[in-house]
Amino acid sequence: MADKRPSSYDFVPLPDRAPLKFPNGAHVALIFTINIEYWEPFRPGQKEPLFPGGPATIPHALPGDVLDTANWTWREYGQRVGIWRVMDVFDKLGIAPSCTCNGMIMVERRRIVDAVKERGWELVPHNWAQNDLLTYYAHNPEQERTVIRKTLDKYQEVVGQPAKAWLSSAIRGICTHPRSSRNSTSSPIATTSTTTSPT
Repeated sequence: MADKRPSSYDFVPLPDRAPLKFPNGAHVALIFTINIEYWEPFRPGQKEPLFPGGPATIPHALPGDVLDTANWTWREYGQRVGIWRVMDVFDKLGIAPSCTCNGMIMVERRRIVDAVKERGWELVPHNWAQNDLLTYYAHNPEQERTVIRKTLDKYQEVVGQPAKAWLSSAIRGICTHPRSSRNSTSSPIATTSTTTSPT
């Protein structure tokens, strides 16, 4: 239908669905995903707290233009120590997870991205900054496209090939972003956000 939203897909209620079959007769499909995310320390002029992405270690969120040291440092622990321990576990188990990564991770924490690439694990672009949700641009599609283009271009520069997928931060996106990639130096992508599908 011409008036269908880009994120729409056919409504098929459970009684009408065909049996779900996995390859090789498997009964369960499981995906391991590591979110390698980067929050801006603060955002000048922003009075609302930055999107936390998880429970605060100390209540009473600070304004977005003030560095929240307590919550910043648990993220730092994850990038400086935690991710390397997680990688060791997956290496020992012989499991190759998918890794979502913000554009800023590819700039500020390149060593992590290189380690993922060395292992041949999948990297999925995941917004520019974790605290900058695409839904903030719900009424400004061109600004949303700018964020996506910037992320995809950095991904191609660092990874060496165009992105094949996309996952919006907090699994939140708006209807314009499948088209947004068309003006990027990257090729159009199949988005893995639950809100969109390729057009």
